[in-house]
Amino acid sequence: MAILIADSGGTKTSWVYVSHTGRLELQTPGLHPFYMGSADMLHVLHRTLLPAMQAHAAPEAVFFYGAGCSSEEKKQIVAAALKTCFPHARLEIEHDMLGAARALWQDQQGIAAILGTGANVCLYDGKTVVSNPPSLGFWLGDEGSGAYLGREWVKAYLHALLPPTLQEAFRMRYHLSIEDVLRAAYHEAHPNRYFAQFVPFIKEHLSNEWVAGFVRHAFELFFERYLCKIEGYYLYPAAFTGSVAYHFQELLLAVAQNFDVQVQRIEQSPLPGLLKYHKVI
Repeated sequence: MAILIADSGGTKTSWVYVSHTGRLELQTPGLHPFYMGSADMLHVLHRTLLPAMQAHAAPEAVFFYGAGCSSEEKKQIVAAALKTCFPHARLEIEHDMLGAARALWQDQQGIAAILGTGANVCLYDGKTVVSNPPSLGFWLGDEGSGAYLGREWVKAYLHALLPPTLQEAFRMRYHLSIEDVLRAAYHEAHPNRYFAQFVPFIKEHLSNEWVAGFVRHAFELFFERYLCKIEGYYLYPAAFTGSVAYHFQELLLAVAQNFDVQVQRIEQSPLPGLLKYHKVI
């Protein structure tokens, strides 16, 4: 049986295709129904995914886990694009939070958290999400995420609040003007991606005490406003997935310990766990 699985966040979509003829893994831009319509998604798929799959049989089932797929209306935006590409496939469109929970816990109970371009957390009972404090999205929340870190960093830069050496290093790297930032924030299609692009710079300077404190504070807000809102959160094991969780895991684990959260694992991507969940491996 040919199966296609996707994990789609605010910046990228990671795909894995498995069949008796082989396996294909690739990345395309994120397909987020809050920022894109079906036609936009279809354009991305025709330009990136479909050419790479030309040598493979059409998938019989497509499992798509995406940021923003939290309602039937948003799921249908994604489904319309995928149905056009794979008209004979069985489609399952779910929120990326359920994908993370399935990947991290399979059929076991635990807290699943995403820290990537966006941020989210839930309590999973082994089958369904039973508690999911709202993360409020990029403009109103997402504390601890890559988009949040980048946004707050750029704000600090524009207000000249970074330590002088970092202020100058950032200026020399990106040459940002206020006009550049305001245009990206308010007139371009994916402000979350724009701000998340600055996270590698933050990671490069994590040995700086000020930078470590900056990231630590963002993680503290994530625990205070989201994870710790799950009733009895300290009773459940926790697991994280996402690029920010993975690349900043030492700081993340230290903050988790301060909140009495027992983190059992941190995975960069949910795809290996989803392959296992769908019994592909």
